[in-house]
Amino acid sequence: MPMTTWHIILVPVALLIAGLMRQVFIVRKKNIRLLLADEFLSKFLDWCNSRGQDHTLYNWLLSKSETVQTMLGGGGLMHIRRPFESGYHPNVPVILNAIPEIQHEWRDDWRKGRTIETYAQMVDGCLRRFIGSTEEQLRRERTRLFNPLVLFCGGVAWLMELPLFILSETKIISTSQRAIIANGRLFSFFSGVVTLATLIATLMTIVMGWDGFVKVLGSWRK
Repeated sequence: MPMTTWHIILVPVALLIAGLMRQVFIVRKKNIRLLLADEFLSKFLDWCNSRGQDHTLYNWLLSKSETVQTMLGGGGLMHIRRPFESGYHPNVPVILNAIPEIQHEWRDDWRKGRTIETYAQMVDGCLRRFIGSTEEQLRRERTRLFNPLVLFCGGVAWLMELPLFILSETKIISTSQRAIIANGRLFSFFSGVVTLATLIATLMTIVMGWDGFVKVLGSWRK
């Protein structure tokens, strides 16, 4: 078998390895997010049980609020009606608003139990829903680690995401814009086309040899 054929065969092998590394990174990232959400919920409950007296926990919750709020995404936004107000405020970031509000209620008048309970239930509910969905996603992503086709597709996606990463790191596009493009349907479509073309070309090269594959390509051009 000519050396050039081996070069072609090494392409999908390299893509499989790249896909495996990409999938490991995805699993690791989701696991980190899950651990942070679990820790945040646990410390939030401990802080609530202290009736806002544990200032160390409160400061820790505040320091992690921005990260957790971003992590929750749309699941961390709710319609909120504040005390003594008739209308609802749409798409309010729950973590960023509820925790300081609970602390404010406890500091001013700890007997306002219903307001505190309402905000606490919002935070608790958002976190538990996120934890549940992330656990399911993590289970699914772990099974994908053992699927060669998924890893192959992931390797192609990683290769196509590389220019976006470079543009993001050089500040030509933002990180959020990179995520929107990479998760878009158009990107997925082209990634699928490239994956299919690479797989077909590799199989044809293995079966026909490099010279035979080149002849086939030449005949298609005529």
